[in-house]
Amino acid sequence: FQHIDNEKSFLIGTLPLQICHGLPRLQELYLSVNELSGEIPSNLSECLQLRKLSLAYNKFSGSIPGEIGRIRKLQILYLSSNDLSGAIPRELGNLDNLTELSSGFNFLSGSILASIFNISSLEWLEIQYCNLSGNMENPKVLSMGYNFLNGSIPASIFNISSLQHIEIGSCNLSGGIPQDIGNANFSKLTKIYLSSNNFNGPIPNFIGNLRFIEKISLFENNFISESPELSFITSLTNCRYLTSLSFSNNPLNGILPLSIGNLSTSLQYLYSYNCDLKGSIPYEIGNLTSLITLGLYGNELTGSIPASVVNLQKLQGLSLIRNILSGSIPDSLCELQNLYLLGLSQNLITGAIPGCIGNITTLRHLYIDTNRLTSSIPASLWLQKDLLELNLSTNTLSGLLPQEIGNLKFAILIDLSVNQFSGSAGKMLSLEKLDLSQNNLSGNIPKSLEALKYLTYLDVSFNDLTGEVPSSGPFKNFSSRSFMSNEGLCGDPIYGLQ
Repeated sequence: FQHIDNEKSFLIGTLPLQICHGLPRLQELYLSVNELSGEIPSNLSECLQLRKLSLAYNKFSGSIPGEIGRIRKLQILYLSSNDLSGAIPRELGNLDNLTELSSGFNFLSGSILASIFNISSLEWLEIQYCNLSGNMENPKVLSMGYNFLNGSIPASIFNISSLQHIEIGSCNLSGGIPQDIGNANFSKLTKIYLSSNNFNGPIPNFIGNLRFIEKISLFENNFISESPELSFITSLTNCRYLTSLSFSNNPLNGILPLSIGNLSTSLQYLYSYNCDLKGSIPYEIGNLTSLITLGLYGNELTGSIPASVVNLQKLQGLSLIRNILSGSIPDSLCELQNLYLLGLSQNLITGAIPGCIGNITTLRHLYIDTNRLTSSIPASLWLQKDLLELNLSTNTLSGLLPQEIGNLKFAILIDLSVNQFSGSAGKMLSLEKLDLSQNNLSGNIPKSLEALKYLTYLDVSFNDLTGEVPSSGPFKNFSSRSFMSNEGLCGDPIYGLQ
């Protein structure tokens, strides 16, 4: 046999110690995605013709046998997602034909060996989610997130023309992005993931020299900007293949430049939340017509929502929560027919909820709480039968709650608290959370709510409700706090009501 493929074959037990006997010409051995256990036999080194060895997604334990380093023709070695422990054997550095090595999602420990990075043929290295430590010594391929590395990124790695991906998120790396990245005009680099580290200093403008870059993730570090107008964004307008850009959770303390509208028309994901951004949202952001998600929440953005968002027809998620935005909710948002999530909470938005809000038939999550809205709820909103979460709390909304609220059959959260609604609580639906507190509601609490088996949170306090509190179903688990300050309510003593 030259080729054995028993992947996904429900194999159990251990590998034979003499696995290579009788298989002198074996070149490919695929045993991934089974229930194999025990130690990896050191006698695998006797399969001298082996090119590809895949043992990933099993339950192998013990250490990686150093004898594997004798299989000099080995090109692919997959050991990830097992229970392997101990250090990566130094002998693996002898595999001078190795192109792919995957050993992540194990319990490996010790240092990352320079001998591995000296394998000139290595194109892909994945050692994520281990307990590896030590300084990084000029690696050529990086995919080693969730380890205990330290030190800075070696500048020399950006001079390697074959490098395509850098994935070192959630390590303990520090320092800045090496200036040598500016020499990478002809680099094949397409992805940079440096998120969740301790990197600091400015996000350099020369990052724009990575002309073939597709995805950049720098979130959750201590990066700052070289200029108040986030000049690195302007430099990235040279990157015409860019599809995803994330620099959230960094203390940038700047304003979004008008040049943001000149970023790649292929850009689909833009995340810049919790960055201390100030100023207004540029009108030019409407030029990014391929955007699917725009996350700008948790900043200090001012001004109104630009009408140009109407151009973002592919947009599915828009989150502007926790800013200082003012003005009204533009009717143009209703024309975003792919919008799944709209988050405008915790701003200074005034005026009415647009009557056309019900036209967004794809909407599942609507958060416009904690603003200064003063209208009634438009009737079109109750036509959103597939809405999952609705939060309109802490505004000055008024009017009667209509029976049509029961149309929201799939909603799991409805929060209308701290407004001026009146009327009856009405017949509701299968909910997990319902908050109608601090309104002017009157009438009885409908007994139909007893049938809501998923209801885990209810607050109708501080209203003018009357009658007996229901006592079956989820009401068995609610305390008097859910019903307090409704003088006309009475019911079971467990609610503390007389």
